[in-house]
Amino acid sequence: MPNKIPDVLGLYANEALDILKGDNFRVRCVETLPVKNIDPSKNKRVVRLRQLAPGLVELVLVHESSKKLGEGGEYCGI
Repeated sequence: MPNKIPDVLGLYANEALDILKGDNFRVRCVETLPVKNIDPSKNKRVVRLRQLAPGLVELVLVHESSKKLGEGGEYCGI
């Protein structure tokens, strides 16, 4: 019986990869491109997880913004 896919949504990419590979899943990662100036070396988070085949999952990753909610900027000044 195949392993149940662990819920890694919202985790940092490196944490999610450790968990999934530790459970013997093969992982394909897809990164979204940032809309604005976001440092690509910053942490990435998992926003989507789907099974492509038994034992193979795909993670969609987004670059985490370094801005804090409510601090200036077009979208962060909510």
